[in-house]
Amino acid sequence: MPNNLIEIPGVSTGNAVPVLGGFYYITNDGKLYSVRNRKFLKPARDKYGYLYYTVSIDSKRTTIKAHRLVAIAFIPNPQNKPTVNHKNGIRTDNCVENLEWATSLEQAHDPLTRKKILQIAAHTDYRAMDEK
Repeated sequence: MPNNLIEIPGVSTGNAVPVLGGFYYITNDGKLYSVRNRKFLKPARDKYGYLYYTVSIDSKRTTIKAHRLVAIAFIPNPQNKPTVNHKNGIRTDNCVENLEWATSLEQAHDPLTRKKILQIAAHTDYRAMDEK
């Protein structure tokens, strides 16, 4: 298991932190570097627009959201809030400055979250869903 800080091409010291047992490093803007493969992994996008990575931990493949990795690595969470909020509402913007720990209630009352929900609702044909 790697435990020494390593030099990552194109990343300044302090802008990447070891995560997931030290086998990966997450940068403060959400890029995930594999120590074993010596390269940045390419994120995928889920159906909600969040970026995630597929990683191997103890020989098991699992997925983890980029914004959670950044928050866990760089943002203190003294109140143990369970979710991570994108302050600007852009789900692909995983810079540490754009993220904050929040409760589900705080997220529900966030004006950007409410705006996005209303936009989705305005373009969703709920009658068609009931017919299925």
